[in-house]
Amino acid sequence: MKNTELKNKVKFIPKQSRIHYGGAVISEQEINALLETIKTSGGFNWTIGKKGEELEKILSKYTQQEYTILTNSGSSALLVGLLALHLPKGSRVILPATTFPTAYSSIIYAGYKPLVVDSKLETFNIDEKEFEKSLNKYNDIRAVIAVNIAGNIPNLSKIKGVANKHGIKVILDNCDGFGGLYNNKPVESLADVVATSFHAAHIITMGEGGAVFTSDLEVANRARQYRDWGREGSDDKPTELKELPTDYPKRYSYPVLGLNLKPLELQAAVGIVQFKKLKKFKAMRSRNFRLLNKIFSKYPDHFKVMKTESGAEPCWFSFPILVTGMTRKTLVDVLEKNNIETRPIFSGNILRHPIGKCESVGNCPNADEILKKGVFIGLSPRTTPEMIHFIGRVVDDLVQTI
Repeated sequence: MKNTELKNKVKFIPKQSRIHYGGAVISEQEINALLETIKTSGGFNWTIGKKGEELEKILSKYTQQEYTILTNSGSSALLVGLLALHLPKGSRVILPATTFPTAYSSIIYAGYKPLVVDSKLETFNIDEKEFEKSLNKYNDIRAVIAVNIAGNIPNLSKIKGVANKHGIKVILDNCDGFGGLYNNKPVESLADVVATSFHAAHIITMGEGGAVFTSDLEVANRARQYRDWGREGSDDKPTELKELPTDYPKRYSYPVLGLNLKPLELQAAVGIVQFKKLKKFKAMRSRNFRLLNKIFSKYPDHFKVMKTESGAEPCWFSFPILVTGMTRKTLVDVLEKNNIETRPIFSGNILRHPIGKCESVGNCPNADEILKKGVFIGLSPRTTPEMIHFIGRVVDDLVQTI
């Protein structure tokens, strides 16, 4: 069948047509992959199998990480990755105040203690100076989670350098930014453990889904165990656990307290098709980012647009800005009135939420600014230049009334 996922089936009508924040962009190719996977298994078993193994190999080759473990979400990937590190219980793990809530909650569920540091207003990402300051204050920090907000890549050169100096692990929450490059390398290759998401709003999708990337065999094996009920292995080879009979199969022996966080084989089949479109989707998102950047950069007294770190080539998830010359509500209400969807910057400042009861380095004033003034506009491949031109007209008219 013809691949028509990038063509609008309905003509765009300003103010009437919805400019969506995100959503899966699929064609008959993904639908056929789903149907073929069901037919191949006879509809008998939908659990992850050969398609999952195929996608894991594809992703490992692309990311330059030796091992990929698919999960049912990016949040699950973060939890599995943290558990698999086997840090001492009660270890502190640093993360930025501007984060997705499951980066924070995963630290707690894994048995560690979150230590929050401030974010940078110019990138929305972790402030590497605050990160370094925290290491000089606490001696029980064992890892740092660097979060790619909107796909924007943190200063990984500095973060890795400081982390290596202090002997701590670097975890990259790359749920927003699969496909980004840093110093011409896949961003996924630049941390000890990386989590990504294949949610419908993200760069490529499995509908829901995620993955853990690592080149540490022990971490990879433990990640798979935690993902798969805590079992020793997925085959019927005899257990190596001394506590059990020697003929007991690995798939029914349990060395860790695990969960069931596997995706379906159907999701993996969709992921294989979507991966082939990564380059195309990234180009379209980058185009949309440039067009929106041109619009909002005209008004520096009203909006602050994001900067990128030296050497970073993000695969943009969305277009983030700080609203400074008016209230955020003023902008959001006008955009919504014109059927243009937006989102706040995730938690803004996790410390201000009921769940955010933890230690922090300072009061995180930058994250407070992001909480009050930050907003995302979508960059989906569904968004056409015609739609962005309309957004520009709406913004121009709004600024002229302020």
